[in-house]
Amino acid sequence: MRYLAIVLLLLATPGAALAQRSFDTDILRETFGYDDDTKKSVALEDLQQGCSRRDCIPSIDAPNYIAASAADFLADDDMVIALSWKGQYRAYPARILDHHEIVNDTIAGTALAITWCPLCGSAIGVHREVDGQVTEFGVSGLLYNSDLVFYDRATNTLWDQVTATGIVGPLTGSKLEFLPVTMTTWGRWRKQHPDTMVLSTDTGFDYDYSVDAYARYRSSSNLMSPVLQTDDRVRPKTVVFGFAPSAIPP
Repeated sequence: MRYLAIVLLLLATPGAALAQRSFDTDILRETFGYDDDTKKSVALEDLQQGCSRRDCIPSIDAPNYIAASAADFLADDDMVIALSWKGQYRAYPARILDHHEIVNDTIAGTALAITWCPLCGSAIGVHREVDGQVTEFGVSGLLYNSDLVFYDRATNTLWDQVTATGIVGPLTGSKLEFLPVTMTTWGRWRKQHPDTMVLSTDTGFDYDYSVDAYARYRSSSNLMSPVLQTDDRVRPKTVVFGFAPSAIPP
């Protein structure tokens, strides 16, 4: 069955991006071992390094959940990435995912991952089966068009988050299977699904999840990472909704 994929994008305009920053470790070449001879569908110079090492933003690999009634750290207007899957409901607060970007999860026997890119505001759910085996995804430390590039821990292929497509490494050109996720407010999701479970702040990491870590960035017109394709019809970071026609159920 095919699903409608709802993606929230923040667009950019020319001249808004910053230059590539320098780090002691070249993640692409020194950590992944990729060079000009590596199988790829994008130019390596178009991948921007966003932090000092792979997994600098730690994925949540053993998520804990609490009932909706216990989620007193959430306000009604807080944004959540929500999932309805095989009769089970999950809410992943954006304020938690700002610090982790990926949750490796299993729901109703399905190995899946919820991915979130705070720089471009895109939430994507995918199955965790890669090349015939279940794996985990991690944050590569790289960006493509200001979007999260994650890697799978089975083959080290680099994946573009928005398209869920392999862009560098053994599985370049392969596509992950999407899961239908929703971006909505906590109040609306809780009203529709009062029995939802909520990703807990008990993540095993020492982060302050009570504040919006990207509030200043979202309100600014500046970009932390460049984009290749621009559109001068809209202002930087304009919120738009996009969908793939082929993903609409018949």
